[in-house]
Formats: sequence, C-alpha cells, structure tokens
Amino acid sequence: MRKLGIVALALFLIAGTASAANVGFLVKAASPGGLGAEGKASYKLARERHTAGFVRAVGGGKFVDASGKPQKISAFGVIWYHQGDDNAQSGPIYDGPTLKALKAFVNDGGSLYLSGAALAMVNNLGIEPNRPRTGGPGNDSAYAGLIPVNRKHPVFSGLKFNGGKVDLSNRGHPAYSDFHGSRISGGMLLANSPGAGEKPMAEYAVGKGRIIVMGWRLPHYSYGENPHRANLEKLTANIIGYLGDKKQWQKVVAAPAGKIASGGAVKPSQAALADFDALIVPLERAIKDLSASYGKKYAKGAEFMARLEELKGKEGSANPAVMEKLTALRREALLANPLLDFQKILLVRRTARNLAMPANWQSNSSLRHTGYKNDIVSLTLGKLEDDLEVVFKPEGDRFVGDVDLHFNGDRMLFSMPGKN
Repeated sequence: MRKLGIVALALFLIAGTASAANVGFLVKAASPGGLGAEGKASYKLARERHTAGFVRAVGGGKFVDASGKPQKISAFGVIWYHQGDDNAQSGPIYDGPTLKALKAFVNDGGSLYLSGAALAMVNNLGIEPNRPRTGGPGNDSAYAGLIPVNRKHPVFSGLKFNGGKVDLSNRGHPAYSDFHGSRISGGMLLANSPGAGEKPMAEYAVGKGRIIVMGWRLPHYSYGENPHRANLEKLTANIIGYLGDKKQWQKVVAAPAGKIASGGAVKPSQAALADFDALIVPLERAIKDLSASYGKKYAKGAEFMARLEELKGKEGSANPAVMEKLTALRREALLANPLLDFQKILLVRRTARNLAMPANWQSNSSLRHTGYKNDIVSLTLGKLEDDLEVVFKPEGDRFVGDVDLHFNGDRMLFSMPGKN
C-alpha cells in the first residue's frame, strides 16, 4: 500500500486573465517546494497564466498569509482546490471548521473549483448526498475526454472538439474522484466521459455561490507531453472565468434522487433527461450500425434516423418536451435490435447505498454476509414502466447474487450465504 503523506494546505492568490476575481488556489503542501508532481504542475500553471501569492490554511477554519498573519478567505472571489497527488480526505482542509468556513464562503457568494480527488469534497461539505468514487493516481495509456451535456455552457467555449467529444489526455491520471456507480443528486451534470459511466463534471448552486467539480482522468496537470494540453488549459481558464463572473452563471437544475415505484421499477430521473448531447452521438452510431448489420431485419432504421435528424440542433437540455422525444426514440430504436428476440431480462436489484462490490484486489469472500436490501427480479422488455417481478427474495438482509442462468432459461444458479 502506498504511504500517504501528511496533508497540509495552501492557497495561492491568482489574478487571472480569464476572470476579474481573485482566485485562491488550494494545494496539499505548506510550501511550493513540498508539493507533489500534480501540485507543482498546477502551481506552475497558476504562476505562468496568472499572478500568484501564498496563503495557507492552518486548520480550525483559520488561514494565514505568507508572513503568518491571519487572512480572511472572503478576500477571494474563487477558490480552486486541485487534489491530484493523493486522495486522502484528511488534514487542515478536511477538518470540520475548515469545511464549515469553505461552505460559508460559497453561501456568501464565493465560488469553488474542485478538481481531481477534490471532487469528493462536495460530499464532505454536505452539498452532495451521494458519495463519489475516489482512487489513484495511476500511470497507464488510457484516453480521457468529455462529452458536454450542453455545448453552449460558457465553460466549453473555444474548446477544440473531435466529433462530439473534447480530448483532454491520452495517458495516466491524477488522484481522482467521480460519480461512477452513483447518482448526482445535489447538482447538475455538466459533462460525461465518452463511455458515459464516470460522470466527471458537475455544477452546484449553493446559497449565493457556485461550485464546479471536475474529476476522473481529466485534470492531469503534471502530464507535460499531453497532446491535448491546450484543451485542458483552456477548459481550466473557462471554469475560473465562469465562476468569477456571476453574469455568466447558468441556471442549475439539480437532479432529484430517482424515485422507486412500489414494485421497484426505476422511474426516469431529471439526471437521465438532462444529458442531451451525450445521448445524440451514441444513438446515431447505434442506429447506423444496426441498419448496416441487419438491413431489412431492422425495419425502422430509416425512420429512426429521420426522427433523430429532426431532433438535432434543438435545445434539448432546456426543453423537456424535446428530451422526452429523444428518450422515447432512444428506447424504441435500441429495443428494435433483432438480437433482442426474448421478452424478459433476469437481474439482481440492490440499493445504491450498498452495491456489494468488492475492491478490484478482493473477491466476494471479502463481502459481508448481511446488511443488504436485494433480490432477484425480472424486467419485461417493451413494458419498462411496469413494476419488476420478484423471482427470489432472501430471508432477512442476506446477500444474493452471482446469477448463472441455464441455457434453456428455465433454471438458475445463484450464491447466497447460509444462515449463521
């Protein structure tokens, strides 16, 4: 296990060309020389693109300047905290009084930009009820980019698009946090990853202020040879400029936590209906592929494409009626896949608060035997709004999972701990 260093905190005053506001930049070291690779790279960017002055948080909600004199964070318009060298949620920035001071700063009209593993701080601040995923840093060859939910949002202005996505990196990642496997309930999704699973970027309206978070692999500031660095720096400047200029602020439509019907069927949430641009591109590709692969068997392919073309270019993110049409088209076009020649899908239903997912170095033997709200249910295709049918429900709160369906579809195996 990698040993985590002692967390300290510093703020650097930035008078950015992208914003008239003073920006405090938070890093995990008491001095520039003590920063890790991500901290040094982001501090260097701050000094090169802006003017920077040193301000440090000493815990207990107190801050001092470079000479050790008390400093009020209300002097800043925007605070940027990039946590890229580790994902530890400890030290002066994560103590109760400091979190309280930061939240009060936003409530009073200030703004926060939280990048890397700092994305998870929205949960510590009590702004986002769902717990984001954290991890890293890591060094691999995986690509990173984003697909904006609404390309007209000011933070995406002037970026170089590659089709419907914005390329940001092609190697490695900082310490990260994202909403993979969890819902965004307190804020508004700004961008998806190309795989649409990580949900790495969101905006929150808190009191009189704003918070923007960007995580996953996107804010990799220490990757100097990044071929997409221009996009990353432009996006960063856009975010700081947007947060520092209240005239640019967009309406934040917070996604409600999806409601569960009496039988357990998940009703479409506002979060699912807000992702207009991210739905258009993959749906178009799917319809074209199904039409080319199955020809006449995919009988309504041409009709689906015509309906999609009609919806393109409309303000779907701001128009619920357009979003409803796109959502309905997506469901109809994908369910028309000729390979879906069956009526029911067998699945395990489990609450999001306890998904029973072991870490990638563990196995199911590491899971607790009890403490779950789960059952095995079936979903009828073409009747997705109907309640799910319960096939098997364990006694009490025991784990049930690892379903293996017989090839005839009339029997199944599953695992469940025995009674103690």
